[in-house]
Amino acid sequence: SGTKAPSEPQPVLPEFVAPSSFAGLKRKMALREKLEEERMAQEKSLESPVIHQELTMRAKQRWNSMLHDLQASCSVMSLQYTQYREQQIKAAVLDSLENKGWVVESLTSKN
Repeated sequence: SGTKAPSEPQPVLPEFVAPSSFAGLKRKMALREKLEEERMAQEKSLESPVIHQELTMRAKQRWNSMLHDLQASCSVMSLQYTQYREQQIKAAVLDSLENKGWVVESLTSKN
């Protein structure tokens, strides 16, 4: 028949075997540290390009956002400066006309 006999259950926790000497413990700890360093190096090498791409993308987004904000600020400043200059010119013209004895009712155009 096509059914298999049930295998022995796998233990939930691995079997613990304590080293019999300090030298054995030292070897086991060194092996564990080496395996952990290899695992970390492998993870780092796999994640590094992804992290670099993510950082590059975020830097470009931030740069574009700052350029947009700078352009908007310059546009507002230009508009405010133009309005300021128009007010200064209008005030100078009014002063000049009033100093020459003219009575000015309005300087607005009728367009």
